[in-house]
Amino acid sequence: MPPKFKFTREEIIQAALDLTRESGIAAVTARGLGAKLGSSVKPIFSLFENMEEVQNEVLKAAEKLSQARIRETMESGQYPPYKASGIAYICFAREEKELFKLLYMRDRSRETFDEGDSIKPLIEEIQKRPFVRPLFLWITGILCYAFLPASSLLYVLGVLSALVFLFLGFSWGQGHAELQYDSRWIWGAIVSVLIVCLAVEVCWYSDRRIALVNEPASSLDLLATKAQYSLVNTFDRLRLSDEEKSILATLTLGYKKAMSRETKRRFSLAGVSHILAVSGFHVAVICGFLSFFCSFMPRWGIGRWVRYIILVGSLWGFVFITGLAPSAVRAALMLSLYLTGRALRRVTDGYNTLAAAAFCMLAYNPYYLFDVGFQLSYLAVFFILFLVPRFKEWIVVRNPLLAMPWEWITVSIAAQIGTALLCFYYFGQFSTVFLFTNLPVTLLAMFLIPFAFLWLGYPVDFYGYDWIQKIVEGLVHGMVRVVDVFSVMPYATITGRFSFFEMLGGYGFLVLCLIYMKIREPKVLLAALTLLLIISVKILIELFLIAGN
Repeated sequence: MPPKFKFTREEIIQAALDLTRESGIAAVTARGLGAKLGSSVKPIFSLFENMEEVQNEVLKAAEKLSQARIRETMESGQYPPYKASGIAYICFAREEKELFKLLYMRDRSRETFDEGDSIKPLIEEIQKRPFVRPLFLWITGILCYAFLPASSLLYVLGVLSALVFLFLGFSWGQGHAELQYDSRWIWGAIVSVLIVCLAVEVCWYSDRRIALVNEPASSLDLLATKAQYSLVNTFDRLRLSDEEKSILATLTLGYKKAMSRETKRRFSLAGVSHILAVSGFHVAVICGFLSFFCSFMPRWGIGRWVRYIILVGSLWGFVFITGLAPSAVRAALMLSLYLTGRALRRVTDGYNTLAAAAFCMLAYNPYYLFDVGFQLSYLAVFFILFLVPRFKEWIVVRNPLLAMPWEWITVSIAAQIGTALLCFYYFGQFSTVFLFTNLPVTLLAMFLIPFAFLWLGYPVDFYGYDWIQKIVEGLVHGMVRVVDVFSVMPYATITGRFSFFEMLGGYGFLVLCLIYMKIREPKVLLAALTLLLIISVKILIELFLIAGN
């Protein structure tokens, strides 16, 4: 039988770590460690070859403790990543003086131990969402071009870039370690300026192309429109009214020209107008059904890549025949990036995927930024990503029969919170019955979209064609019935219109509330309440002035 030891390796390492905290690494001797354990030195040398091995294990344990402290500070969200790293080092040096000396102030001339892991938390944080910062810089360039004279803007950016390059050359020529270390931030400034300049140039090129060609639509857009028209004409075979055909064409193909204003108004009053815009929901439904049909394929080897090509190709084919709407392109980009990450067996981040999709769209067409559908789509997805996990933490639903409805409810609430202010600004109204209409309408649309495409591609002479057609017609009838019932209810909508500054102030309030939910800083909450008070006072003054007149 193997000998039974009084202490385990972990217990001895922990005792050595505690001893180092008290008296430094020099106190970690066989006799000192034995006294700490209240034992002889025999258990130590039964598990370790020598005291050098024990000290190396203490070094590794201290390194893990330091990394955990840095990671915890970064994940708290209280500071930016770079500042969080510095704050964590300072706190570690203050609270763990001997361990800090061991890690960062020891003689390393004879060591081969790699300390590259000490900066892994910082690197991981930077690599986690690499598209977020370039997206903000790109949007800055678009806004600068939209609201500032292009000539003066390019001049200022050019001068700034030249100054940064000159300072970089000066600092490099000095040969001082401090200046060479600080040049990292100068390179960051150079890249930031170049991204803003590139965004301005892309905006200028888009304007020139539209002015020269006198046609904003590209050849790809025209081709997509032709394909859309050819499929819309197929719906004439359905035994539906013109209104129902227009709803089906809008829901499945994004063809809105045949839909009347009255129909749009009823869907808006019922709080389900978003279902008529081809967006993430439609793309997710298509992807879900395609994944179901591809489930028989192997998930490893060549089968994994065939499955990936089929899903991504079908998604972009769907987006193409729907007219390349901004919301549909956004959803397809996000889902394509997600599927690519799964195919490469990489962990994907929702915020980074959203930023990457927005960056690609704005790089293709900067004026997507001013499109209402683009704004509503991205705001809705951002608030869904942020609020839905917190809703699930506040109210935990364990019943599987209630979990899916609760999922839909949380998604609907989060999307409505994110888009309410824009709806007031652009449309002057907001639905109060969306919680009651979204669930049945979404459920009907989830089956209607795939069955409609199945009917479009199904041969007329084959068996089962009439059954598929009856299913499509029944689902359309049911959706119209639900919308008609809730759209005529009293107090179905709240009417009112926000000004541009009220809308911006409202979103500033929401952003501050989200930041407070993340970091729990009272100053942020105070700033949010102050901003809300200013907006409320402004609205009240305007109401009194209107009443006085």
